[in-house]
Amino acid sequence: MIGAVVAVALVALIFVVQALDRASTLTNAVAVVPPSFPPAASATSVPVASASPTSSSPTSSAPALPVVAFLGDTYTAGDGATSQALRWSSIVCADFGWAEKNFSFGGTGYSTGGPSPRGTPYTARVAALVAKAPSIVIVAGGSADIESTNGPTAIKAGVTATFTALRAALPNATIIAESPLWSSTKPPATLALVATDVKAAVAAVHGRYLDIGQPLVGVPAIIGPRALPNDAGHAALATAFEAAFRG
Repeated sequence: MIGAVVAVALVALIFVVQALDRASTLTNAVAVVPPSFPPAASATSVPVASASPTSSSPTSSAPALPVVAFLGDTYTAGDGATSQALRWSSIVCADFGWAEKNFSFGGTGYSTGGPSPRGTPYTARVAALVAKAPSIVIVAGGSADIESTNGPTAIKAGVTATFTALRAALPNATIIAESPLWSSTKPPATLALVATDVKAAVAAVHGRYLDIGQPLVGVPAIIGPRALPNDAGHAALATAFEAAFRG
């Protein structure tokens, strides 16, 4: 009887051991089976696309604006405007998408530095202008020249020297000369002589002459103190320049 009980216990023990061994085998098998889906990507495992030099995709940087330099007198310096942003040259640059570099100074001209100790004739400013590497140069002035003590010969020499120096230093730039301006009253006949000199000098260096007329003459509403164009006057000058430039 005791032997039978022992035998039964041994058989039961064998079944228990076998069951435990089977469970262990199944557990190990499950542990080594790869998952059926890819693991979640971490921040460091996500590939970052690098821009190729030959890629045609747009870049984040905008193209540089054309650099346009102005060389001028009282009007182009912005005298009379309530801010530089409202002077005619800056209005033109904003309208055309140009990067403005302005080398104008009140009371100066092709042949004169004007009454201010800091004023210099245009030729003295050419080097600073050239250093900005402009693709377009716009020269304006003439009224200060005829108001100075310089005679026609000295004025013509200053005009010629200005455009000659610009072309020598900037052989590939577009050089534009604006017709001399006058304010309020009818311009004197001597201003027309300066205009003739300017037109000839810019043509000699293969530049362009823009005759914008006299937008300020006879329109007192756009003239402020000291016979200078006010904001409306500068707007009128910008409009006249743009019309001549497009024409």
